[in-house]
Amino acid sequence: VTVRFILSELINFCVPLNIIGFIAPSITRLGRTASRMLGIALLCAYVSTILAAVLSMAAGYGIIPRLSVVSEAEGLRELPEVV
Repeated sequence: VTVRFILSELINFCVPLNIIGFIAPSITRLGRTASRMLGIALLCAYVSTILAAVLSMAAGYGIIPRLSVVSEAEGLRELPEVV
């Protein structure tokens, strides 16, 4: 087992613990407003995900038809013969 693997596993184990250790006390200090803030954050995340999907779909429908891609068999190259 290499040192790189051991350090990788240690970091992957400790980072979530650090995040929970710093975030959990902050949330408990918020008190009653924590659930409202969490709901707003979840709503923002959901809306941004849907918006990103819609924008990427619109860009795909707008860009892909304008690409110069040969769609007929006449424009394709012939396959080499099997040896």
